[in-house]
Amino acid sequence: MKLPAIGVEGMLHKSEGLYEADGFFVKSDVHLGRLVSRDSDGKISEGTSGEVVGVSLFIQRLPMESPVYAVGGIQAKVLRAGQVFVKVLDGCAVGGDVYASDTTGEFRSTAATGFSKRSDMAWESATQAGGLAVLRLIK
Repeated sequence: MKLPAIGVEGMLHKSEGLYEADGFFVKSDVHLGRLVSRDSDGKISEGTSGEVVGVSLFIQRLPMESPVYAVGGIQAKVLRAGQVFVKVLDGCAVGGDVYASDTTGEFRSTAATGFSKRSDMAWESATQAGGLAVLRLIK
């Protein structure tokens, strides 16, 4: 039996202890727990407008009242492989499909306009609409 997801958006889930993360400068504000892509200038933004690099991570240096990597602020940490807590717009089931917004990087489990199916990701826990779930990034 899998345990429910208990964490905050963008928090690393260390059930296995194996993950890969990198730092990037941001082109526009990036919220935690969002899919991000890198443009030709090497900076990241939310969504899939460039080369998808991973999911933005929570780190202790970010204040919880403003969970955003801001332009000109500290370098954003991005999970490239491993497990992370993310908010799911419509809820999800373990092993179900993963879709990410092309513009905001938000996640859902059913097809919708403006969302792309992600074959490099899988749901590791279930949740209701608007809840947190563990998302595995497969490298």
